[in-house]
Amino acid sequence: MVLVQERIGLTQNDGLRGRILALENALAEGPLAQKAQAIEQLTTMQLATRNFQITREGYYAKQIKDMSAQFSAKYQNDPAVRGTIVQYREALIGLVDGVITLGVTHNEGLRNEFRQSAHNVETQLKGVDAALQPVIEQQEGQVRIYSLSIAALTSVVLILVLIKSFATFHRAFVNFLTFFYRCKRQYQMIDTRKLGFAELKSLAELANEMVESKRDIEARLASVEAELATKKARSS
Repeated sequence: MVLVQERIGLTQNDGLRGRILALENALAEGPLAQKAQAIEQLTTMQLATRNFQITREGYYAKQIKDMSAQFSAKYQNDPAVRGTIVQYREALIGLVDGVITLGVTHNEGLRNEFRQSAHNVETQLKGVDAALQPVIEQQEGQVRIYSLSIAALTSVVLILVLIKSFATFHRAFVNFLTFFYRCKRQYQMIDTRKLGFAELKSLAELANEMVESKRDIEARLASVEAELATKKARSS
């Protein structure tokens, strides 16, 4: 369809349409310009050509062929215009044949073949779609199952992570409570390795420093008290 339409001419100045227009001008402005009957015949063929391109009716196609044959036969012995007339008639016949090949109506020619092919492709695509529908539904079911499985697995993993985090926090909190209870009776340091959170480890290190500082203060205080007792004993 594209090739035939390009040969006919996509615009008035392309393809056979442009060639016909140029040849018409050449004939009207050439040696036939002084022949009224020839100009009248040329004008009639021009009108038939324009009407055929607009209506695509067979009446104008027949008129073009008949009149171009008569026009060519009448002036074929005139060497000044014979070649141009032959080219003009060939271009007209080519235009008529091209339009007929393309299709005068939607149900004829290449236009009909293209329409039928489009319908056939549409029917085939519908058949393919119908054939693939069960497969698509099956795949959708499998995807739905996979999605639910992944969601359930993710939920279980998150729950386990939360339980583990809670257990780690609870163990660290218990270690802190035990540490403070033991600090009442003895200088016991807290083991930071048993704490699962970095924040709790920082608190444990501060608590250990506090215990160490308290131990040093009490040691110095005991030393001072012992020294005072010794001096008191000597003075008495």
